[in-house]
Amino acid sequence: MHVGAAASVVMRNCRSIGEKLQSLARRGGGLMMKCDRSIVHIGFHKTGTTSIQSFLWQQRERLAARGIVFFEGQHIPSNHVELHTAALRQERITPFKLRQGVTGGPDYRSSVEHRLARFYAEQAGDTVLFSAEGLSYVRWPDELSWLRSVLVGRVTIIAYLRNVVSYESAYRYSLDANRMPPSEDRQSVAYVAPDSWLWDYEMRLRPFREAFGDENVIVRNYDSETAQDGSVIPSMLRVLDIEDLFAPAEWKGLRLNQSPKRRFA
Repeated sequence: MHVGAAASVVMRNCRSIGEKLQSLARRGGGLMMKCDRSIVHIGFHKTGTTSIQSFLWQQRERLAARGIVFFEGQHIPSNHVELHTAALRQERITPFKLRQGVTGGPDYRSSVEHRLARFYAEQAGDTVLFSAEGLSYVRWPDELSWLRSVLVGRVTIIAYLRNVVSYESAYRYSLDANRMPPSEDRQSVAYVAPDSWLWDYEMRLRPFREAFGDENVIVRNYDSETAQDGSVIPSMLRVLDIEDLFAPAEWKGLRLNQSPKRRFA
């Protein structure tokens, strides 16, 4: 789909669902949404997402003092898997959906919309923060449209990328750990042939650039950032402009789930 056409679809659907969310929020608590920015960390997989999520969750009170509210996930507090489960087309299976038996669909989407509306209405910060590597699977205009519709304010997307060869290897091992066999369906998240869409980073980022604007998609090199700091966490803190909140001793050495056989969403 052409960039202009994709953006048109996104904005048209955003208006209707966005208005619905505003209404739900007001009915739910009589509060106006004060958030003016939503930050969404989309992974990718195997780029320190568990370390980032764990650190942000543990430090959520200090983030809130700076005006950044870290969302509490429905299934996993620090990993907001419900976002990709609701956004993706129902027939698209992910490791999380397979493992948990969650199918998504209209009812599930509606429940996520209501929960997000209540959250936005009740939170006191100017910025809300989400993290879910499963969102890196989002790729079709209708999926981006729904995602944009449930986010309030200016949206910033954060993505970390690693050397594609090491990414391929780690991703394959992780699928195996999640008992998700390789697929011959070229659109599947388990299609791991050499020509898979999963290894084409630019193609995967393009829908986010089209939906949210190129200037609102921040991409960092996982390999160079971890080589510099020994962890991906300080890089994320710099992106969030809160590096001054934490001493190096608070994040140094924190690298969780380094095994390629980590379960992921």
